[in-house]
Amino acid sequence: MSEFQVGSNVALLDHVLRTLCDKGKSEELVKDFIKNCNSLTNDDISTVFYKLDQDGYNYRDNPDVIDFYHDVIEDKIAASAIQQFAPGHPAAVYLEENRLLRSLFNQI
Repeated sequence: MSEFQVGSNVALLDHVLRTLCDKGKSEELVKDFIKNCNSLTNDDISTVFYKLDQDGYNYRDNPDVIDFYHDVIEDKIAASAIQQFAPGHPAAVYLEENRLLRSLFNQI
């Protein structure tokens, strides 16, 4: 699964979320997603959640999906925002610091 491209991030996210909703074995999928997906846009996430709604998945109250969203997806959204700027750009540094602080607060 290491040959994922940016366009397949949506398909991979869709697969992970459906597995979480179905209470399937998702540990390996989540690890692959974290390893292979560098960033996600809000449009990507909206597309996946729209598809889940259309297919009748109840993801809003699912604790596994909520944890995955807060632990992984928010980090990928932040990475997407950082990639808009050149390395070392003040805005990129600010966003990276913000991302690191969020992860520390989540650990607490």
